[in-house]
Amino acid sequence: MKISLITVVLSGLTTGIWAAEVPLAQASDRQLNHQIHSAIVEDSTLPYCAHVVRVTCENGVVQLDGHVHTEAEKENVGQKAADFAGDDNVINNVAISKS
Repeated sequence: MKISLITVVLSGLTTGIWAAEVPLAQASDRQLNHQIHSAIVEDSTLPYCAHVVRVTCENGVVQLDGHVHTEAEKENVGQKAADFAGDDNVINNVAISKS
């Protein structure tokens, strides 16, 4: 990780702070993760178990892990990920659990 000195000017006073530069791919993965997770949580038709599906993004590829009650719920969660990442960039490992 690259660390840079950033100079800040506040009310005429100059100070330096250290900040880590986040690689663009990591920033994009975080944004993608947030978009997908938000879409899942905001869908009131999905049960709570779908809201806690783990969304992992690395280099634009999304992996979904967790449990839902039905195949339709699994497909719904997968489609939300595909809406942001594209169909070919989603690995849907969500399992169907009746409990």
